[in-house]
Amino acid sequence: MKYDVIIVGGGPGGLRCAELLAAHKLKVLLIEQKKLIGSKVCAGGITWQGLVQRVPEILIERKFPQQQVTTPLQSAEITSPTPIIATVNRINLGQYMLRAAEAAGVTILKGTRVTHISGSELEFIRDKKRYHASADILIGADGSHSKVRKSIGIDTTHVGVGINYQVSKPFEKMIWNFNPALFESGYTWVFPHSNQLSIGGYLASSIKSLQIFNQNIIEWAHSIGISLDGAKLQSEKINIDYRGWDFGKVYLIGDAAGLASPLTGEGIYPAFVSAEAVAEKIIHGSVRNNNLAKMLLRHADHKKILNLANRHQRFSSLLSELTVLLLRLRVISFKRFEMAQ
Repeated sequence: MKYDVIIVGGGPGGLRCAELLAAHKLKVLLIEQKKLIGSKVCAGGITWQGLVQRVPEILIERKFPQQQVTTPLQSAEITSPTPIIATVNRINLGQYMLRAAEAAGVTILKGTRVTHISGSELEFIRDKKRYHASADILIGADGSHSKVRKSIGIDTTHVGVGINYQVSKPFEKMIWNFNPALFESGYTWVFPHSNQLSIGGYLASSIKSLQIFNQNIIEWAHSIGISLDGAKLQSEKINIDYRGWDFGKVYLIGDAAGLASPLTGEGIYPAFVSAEAVAEKIIHGSVRNNNLAKMLLRHADHKKILNLANRHQRFSSLLSELTVLLLRLRVISFKRFEMAQ
């Protein structure tokens, strides 16, 4: 089978890029390993500056113009006239984007595992049968464990990890908690959805044991009245090791490119922006909007802050306390920590 473009990965980045390319009459094949498009370990938060205004209202579960940010010494409630963050169900988002890509003419193979990549030649297994396909252009949108990234010789050194639980409990506040004694340079969160509560943590440093990290999350959740007894633990590595996105006839999108925020782990917006940039480069030969350039500057900025926080626990504590104080005093904006500008 021969295509103009093959995209490996059916997350938001892969689906968005596929839709845009197919809308310009390119023959596009998208390969996704999972049978259900959209499922992923994720808190499901999208920001006002990033995607809230671009996602259909029907997909928005809850909107939060207030954010509660806590540390061992203080608590701040950040407010805004517009929602700072909204929550979405990743499966619903994925299915919506799947329908849009199919309507544009994308050929989508679900439940299909890529077994070998050589240049733009792919071998994959579907329904226990082995197939081959080739394309002029290959796009890796296949997440933090990207086979496309590996196929062009790019390793991944710097990763974060997200731990997530879903519980059925009514909860009104969206909470961000920073406690370097328990979570080093990472943080824990509570993201209320319509029928579920997402609670978990993100970390991108050298914690000695993820079991300790997880246990500290459980104990923190209990301290704010949320029991995780019986809740299913979900975890996922998050690639924050950006090395580039344009490699000639091969492109990388989202987590495959390492574009998630090193500081917060935010990944949906970077996936969208990089997908649109790749599609624009393929269609027009250049990237004419500067959203990707702005986001790369924010990625570098977040990396610098993370490196500062990782120097020493006491320094991380001082940094988190100072940051929340400045948020309380409105010297800095919560937007400073989003990937969109």
